Amino acid sequence: MDSAYAYVAIIEPPGGPDSVSTRLGLIPTRVERKGELRGRIVARSNRWILESPVSRTEMDLRRHVCELLAAVEPKRDEIRELVDMCSGRFTVVAFHHYSNQEFSLTKDQASLISQLGLEVWCDFYSLPEDEPNQLPDPTSSSVTPAAGAAGAPSVAADH
Repeated sequence: MDSAYAYVAIIEPPGGPDSVSTRLGLIPTRVERKGELRGRIVARSNRWILESPVSRTEMDLRRHVCELLAAVEPKRDEIRELVDMCSGRFTVVAFHHYSNQEFSLTKDQASLISQLGLEVWCDFYSLPEDEPNQLPDPTSSSVTPAAGAAGAPSVAADH
């Protein structure tokens, strides 16, 4: 499924990720603690992460950027002080099929991100097209039973 989002990450903050929440008075979308398992990946660093409040199904990255910057702008000085002691990123991410993803910042947005002391990262992933004749997930309710099985169609599968 296509998705997009933007986030601010404070990386290796002094006092750990919880100290960032206390200092900024903002509730993170998530925190990562070095050594903890995140799905199949072990976190390599301590991170405090705040994502755009816009749904990930909204593919307009400009909207994600605007909403996220609106959330962090009132804490500009505090974020800059933190980032001066560790590091921080402003990241935009998009996973998409069948299209090219565009991204741009206005001068004011670029200026604010610079004032926050954040690096800009862009992660764009072009997902492969769904290929015909691939094996479906057998647990999916959309899978048709095999030919000859109860409830199966009486004709052979398309080739």
